[in-house]
Amino acid sequence: MAVTLSLEPAGRSCWDEPLSIAVHGLAPEQPVTLHAALRDEKGALFRAHARYRADARGDLDLARAPALGGSFSGIEPMGLLWAMEPERPFWRLIKRDVQTPFVVELKVLDGHDSDGGRLLARAVHERHFMAPGVRRVPVREGRVRATLFLPPGLNVCMCWGDYIRASLIVLLDEDTTSGLVTKAKATTIKEALARWEEKTGQRPSEAREIKLYAQIPPIEKMDASLSTLANCEKLSLSTNCIEKIANLNGLKNLRILSLGRNNIKNLNGLEAVGDTLEELWISYNFIEKLKGIHVMKKLKILYMSNNLVKDWAEFVKLAELPCLEDLVFVGNPLEEKHSAEGNWIDEATKRVSRLKKLDGTPVIKEDEEDES
Repeated sequence: MAVTLSLEPAGRSCWDEPLSIAVHGLAPEQPVTLHAALRDEKGALFRAHARYRADARGDLDLARAPALGGSFSGIEPMGLLWAMEPERPFWRLIKRDVQTPFVVELKVLDGHDSDGGRLLARAVHERHFMAPGVRRVPVREGRVRATLFLPPGLNVCMCWGDYIRASLIVLLDEDTTSGLVTKAKATTIKEALARWEEKTGQRPSEAREIKLYAQIPPIEKMDASLSTLANCEKLSLSTNCIEKIANLNGLKNLRILSLGRNNIKNLNGLEAVGDTLEELWISYNFIEKLKGIHVMKKLKILYMSNNLVKDWAEFVKLAELPCLEDLVFVGNPLEEKHSAEGNWIDEATKRVSRLKKLDGTPVIKEDEEDES
């Protein structure tokens, strides 16, 4: 009997829909390894694998059989999907065009060998982000950036940001002929601090670490309320809608600042903490120019992956940082171009020679290689 890989639903499913995976036609108690892989829109590879053993009838159902090792272990029906890891360090799986699916390839290999055994079965499955018939309509009105999804029989308006980070959802049935959608008011720093104080029981003016990430509605402005955080050494404002760095003057002890996943376009405003800041986490923003980075006199760690820096003229400004040792720059156009050409690490470390780690990889200098 031929080995078959069975998926339910077959062929395609929505990203948030459970996918049943089973294998039939195996020998009783046969050891096999299942592999799953997909490529994102930039061609980056994500993979997962798990080792299994068929039952006495030669069947394998991932909803009942435990994984014996690999990317995960235990009974995990969807483990092959959620356990996928990128081949490139620090790369995140992000869907930018929700009108196209991710294509997942699944394989069944004989045995538990790490090098892979004989291919027994293979299937391809599409994981979609929009149901059939849904229309996606971008909305651009003044400063409003939104996306309107129009399914048959139901209108869904997702406001505030984009499809990745939406904080207001309005449902209108098909008989609705008119309606009013009011934009949610942004969370202020003062309001976010009040929530944090209520949750933690700590006074913000005395705390050393404060977490204001992922506020709903999101924070739009770094306002003057930040000046009350005189003792703060680590401040997290990631996953909001902040456009400008501002009002850091009162944070005289700040060492770590997290601003990832916002709408920041430049580094203006960091001069207020230039004498104390040691770590800046600012990945997933819209930074193209590095003007003003030189004020970070004590900066040791800079995480700014997935921004918009595209030329060496900007990158070399990092050489003005006397203490910079650890840099994550993956996902910027400059890195993508030179990684594709195979010379990214050499060219980058030649221009910023003090680096000890680049994109998660230790930097080995030529003189160190000679000594070894």
